[in-house]
Amino acid sequence: MSNNRNLIVSNEGEAVIREESLDLYKDPLLKAMNRLKSLDLRKISLKIIPSYICELKKLVCLDLRENNIEGIPEGIRNLVFLEVLKIDRNNLTILPWQIFELGNLTTFTFSHNSLLILDRAIGKMNNLIFLDLSYNQIQVLPRSIGKLKMLNTLYVHANEFSKVPAVLHKIANLQVFSLDWLRYTQPSLPIVLKGTNGEVLIKSLQNLSSSYSKSFKNCEISLTEFLKHFTEPLPFPISNTSPHCPSLLHKAVLNNDFGVIKGLIESGCDLDLLDSDGYSALVLAIRDNNPQTARLLIESGCNVNIGGGIYGSALHLAVAKNESYLVSQLLKRGSKTDLVNCDGNSPLHILMVNFKNQKHTSEIIGEMLISAGADTNAKNNDNWGPIHIAARKAQNSAVKWIMKINSRKEFIDNKFDVNLIGGKQEWTSLHLAAHVGLFKTIKILLKAGADVFARNQFGKTPRDVAKGNLSVFKYMSTIEKGFFREYTKKSRKVDRETCQDEGVYVKIYEDFKKRDLNGIRDTIEKMEKNDLNNIAESDAVYLIGRIAEKHPKGYLKKIAKNCKNELCIREAFAGLRDLKVFEKNVISPKNIIGPRVSLGSQISSVRRKHSEVPDD
Repeated sequence: MSNNRNLIVSNEGEAVIREESLDLYKDPLLKAMNRLKSLDLRKISLKIIPSYICELKKLVCLDLRENNIEGIPEGIRNLVFLEVLKIDRNNLTILPWQIFELGNLTTFTFSHNSLLILDRAIGKMNNLIFLDLSYNQIQVLPRSIGKLKMLNTLYVHANEFSKVPAVLHKIANLQVFSLDWLRYTQPSLPIVLKGTNGEVLIKSLQNLSSSYSKSFKNCEISLTEFLKHFTEPLPFPISNTSPHCPSLLHKAVLNNDFGVIKGLIESGCDLDLLDSDGYSALVLAIRDNNPQTARLLIESGCNVNIGGGIYGSALHLAVAKNESYLVSQLLKRGSKTDLVNCDGNSPLHILMVNFKNQKHTSEIIGEMLISAGADTNAKNNDNWGPIHIAARKAQNSAVKWIMKINSRKEFIDNKFDVNLIGGKQEWTSLHLAAHVGLFKTIKILLKAGADVFARNQFGKTPRDVAKGNLSVFKYMSTIEKGFFREYTKKSRKVDRETCQDEGVYVKIYEDFKKRDLNGIRDTIEKMEKNDLNNIAESDAVYLIGRIAEKHPKGYLKKIAKNCKNELCIREAFAGLRDLKVFEKNVISPKNIIGPRVSLGSQISSVRRKHSEVPDD
């Protein structure tokens, strides 16, 4: 690729490049090196700083902000005239020691990176006036910062240190200072101290630093002592909580101030306080996607079984977030698997909701829960078990996993009941899958041992409740007939009532194919006179409703109001609903039956809204 780009250098020696192909400017940059004083390379997706940038020895200002830089080359030390270096918002995890050889730097900013350690060699930059190291992960603030005598502005907030060295009094020119600890004082202060009021507070902080320095050599100011210094009146409320004022720990977790959280834990604060909504700090940490904080709280010995509020427990949220490591740690610390949330759902219920999103992780979490004693057939407030949720939500990977669990010897005493009845009408998982029209789920359940002839409270089989989807209905009919054939071969006789019903069904569906409304009505009348099978009669009523071309709403309304057969009444309602002429002054029909579990209600702080459609 030829270097054919023109580099525009202003009279002041400034150049701006906004193209991602920086190498196209290599030759023009080197040619202009003697007059180039300021170079702006922001937002060009730079991952590596090219070595030829370090040959621009006359540079005074280098702006590398908002790139993807992961490392600084050793050659950076060659930029001996550099006074301003900005490398904010990159992917840096460490600064090379060569960068601290830039003794002429007056402005050095590297905020919004991922630095864990700040080398004490930073004390060599004794000409620094402006230093911004905020929004990193620095664990320890080096004492050598006190050697920066010229420093006017120092930003250190949003890091992870829990103590500050008692050296701030040595920075005599300090006029702007930031630290997120300040918002936890009583009364709360802004995290950036500046202006007239800020200078007064900075002076007060420097007095605290001076007193500590005189009393103890190489000492550090703890978070607690820092907060006490600015609190009026004492005592300092480290573990207090009230309806209108959450504890400092809750506040720090909500703000994700990891250094403050560490400092509070080190000071011995109460880890088990609950806020006004009944949440513990651990539950808030998991809810707000702060696994690092959650791990620290767990390792520090917090009670993992309290403070779940509407979510149930920390374990519920860890399962909902697919945080397998957190689930493991919670179970090791004694997290109970039988705790339930506001809907009566156990962690195993929650696992079924989003199982297919991360299949492998979900399987690992599921095995951990069962190994810890989770009841595989526990039912929630609506009487549904985990397998019902898996079937209703078309979580086919979850149903397949259930098959694996049921086949393993170590779980022989805690198997999933594939034919577990649930809901108010005592439906099985196969009823649910058939009712919603889930072909794949139906096939998996049948393979897992689901009973095709299981009947609900009203005597309906999965085939009977699948009539909202004629394709599924026919498929289930074929499955039933297959079972009947096998049974007939074995028993060598046919039940009289079965034969009788079979003939009725043939007549009904022949008339349905012909759209013979009167033929179906005649069959119903004969069944009423001979007191034949109620299910066959209800099927006939349903099919009348399916003949939409005739619009038999008058007949269906008559059945709905006057018939004594409850199954027929329900099918009449179904027919009216399909015709979209159902009147609200008659008993309201109920749509899709099944467990109502939404992750949104489990992992958000919004109150659960009740569905307008009853669940069965």
